[in-house]
Amino acid sequence: MSWVGYQGQACVAAGRHLVHADVVAPYTEALIRQAAALRVGDPREEGVALGPVISERQAARIERIVDESVAAGARVLVGGRRDGLFYPPTVLDRVERTMPAFTEEIFGPVAPLVAFRSDQEAVEIANDTAYGLTAAVHSRSMPRAAAVAEQLRTGMVHLNDVSAKDAANAPFGGMGASGNGSRIGGTANLEQFTQWRWMTTPGSV
Repeated sequence: MSWVGYQGQACVAAGRHLVHADVVAPYTEALIRQAAALRVGDPREEGVALGPVISERQAARIERIVDESVAAGARVLVGGRRDGLFYPPTVLDRVERTMPAFTEEIFGPVAPLVAFRSDQEAVEIANDTAYGLTAAVHSRSMPRAAAVAEQLRTGMVHLNDVSAKDAANAPFGGMGASGNGSRIGGTANLEQFTQWRWMTTPGSV
């Protein structure tokens, strides 16, 4: 559930759901069922899946992005109405690439759905963003998924897995507005957190 973990307030959360037109209907239904089943409230209570977002400012930002997208033609299938700092899991369809739900990082439990009909179109849609931290590609064919992944402008891509993936031995970082050219994790730490020093002795060079 990488799109609602930490109330969606994670840099590796799935911010956009690109789904093939042939399976978008069952995918949407499954996503709605999942969202509707997640209880929002005091996270100290048993059975609560989502707590409050970090601040009033962030809650208002999520609300603005959803409301502006709906005003532009998107449709709320479940959720979409906040209660103070609590924002419910929200699924949007009819999302266009000009809407805030597509162009902005939401950092909230919102799943904007965008359908595609070919791998080429999927790559084009996925790359139509200033951001590029992580992505996940799902397919029955691993070679096909890998071929798509090779074309994505992201620092990390996960095949048939969630976008929220991290490992201490792997270089973590993004591209575009999600990166500054550096990486942390694994051997990348040697460059990021240390400095080279050249020391010689007579005859050593």
